Amino acid sequence: MFVIPGVLFLLTWLVQPLLPRDRLLMMILYIECFTPSANMVVVVPQILNNFAASDALALLVLAQYIVALPSMIMWMALAFYLTNDLP
Repeated sequence: MFVIPGVLFLLTWLVQPLLPRDRLLMMILYIECFTPSANMVVVVPQILNNFAASDALALLVLAQYIVALPSMIMWMALAFYLTNDLP
């Protein structure tokens, strides 16, 4: 929840001058950078009757959501800072 969002934030920040100067658009793009994985990664192995993989992925997704809370607060604060001068 720190490395990949950091890379995506950097890429979004680099292309920001090429995009329209719209704060809502940039906030949406920044929020997309740090959201956790979707729960479908747990559902698909269950559909395929692979319950061991589904259980393991459920534990990993749970751990990701626990770590995500403080990291999402940090990334959101950074997104507000980077879009502060936009109309």
